[in-house]
Amino acid sequence: EKEEAVKRGEKPLHIHIQAAVQSNVDMAVKCIEDIKTKAQVGLLNLNQPQLPSGQHYIQHKVFIGLEQIPENFNLKDKLQGPANSFFDHIMKQTGAKVHLRGRGSGYLEPTSGRESFETLYIYLQHGTQEGLQKAVKLCEDLVKHVKEDYEKLKCQPTSFYQPSSP
Repeated sequence: EKEEAVKRGEKPLHIHIQAAVQSNVDMAVKCIEDIKTKAQVGLLNLNQPQLPSGQHYIQHKVFIGLEQIPENFNLKDKLQGPANSFFDHIMKQTGAKVHLRGRGSGYLEPTSGRESFETLYIYLQHGTQEGLQKAVKLCEDLVKHVKEDYEKLKCQPTSFYQPSSP
């Protein structure tokens, strides 16, 4: 069966599980194994994503895609909005949790005590796929507008645009 899947161009799914303690990793692995078992015997409705009861969230990262920009462009502020108003709006509209993470975010990862090695991104969490997709769309629109503002700034002859050194 695996050979046939490879011939069809299908790739195996890889899941990265991360937790502060091993017991949480073990619990996540058990949940995944239960889902696989249910899917194999046809007990799982794969068209309707179902989360286990409790505080479980689907997560997504919307990468910003702006690197080496001048510090005085204030990318972090332009994304979050005055007093975090843009992120608050997305939270109120969708129910998603919205955070800025990655290099330049100021957020320290609990496991390492440092900023993530990844480029700047908006980290989203939601209890449903539908709600998450609404939040992703709003964040993608926000990033698009911030990029447009940055491009306009670069084109201004009196602009303060000077790429920061890597």
